[in-house]
Amino acid sequence: MPELPDLAATAVKGQEIVAKGVQVAIDLVPTPGDVVDQVTATANELLALGKDIQDKVIAALTFNA
Repeated sequence: MPELPDLAATAVKGQEIVAKGVQVAIDLVPTPGDVVDQVTATANELLALGKDIQDKVIAALTFNA
């Protein structure tokens, strides 16, 4: 039968591992500011792409008119 101090030490190690895992998970969750920045950057890229497509369509229509 395992000794009580050995079981306690194992339990403490287990708790430390779980605590580290929780901290890693928390670190992976983006902050609201990070989310806003990413959404803004994506929206800006989509707007730029839309503008580029619009310019090409207008140029093609003008050329064919």
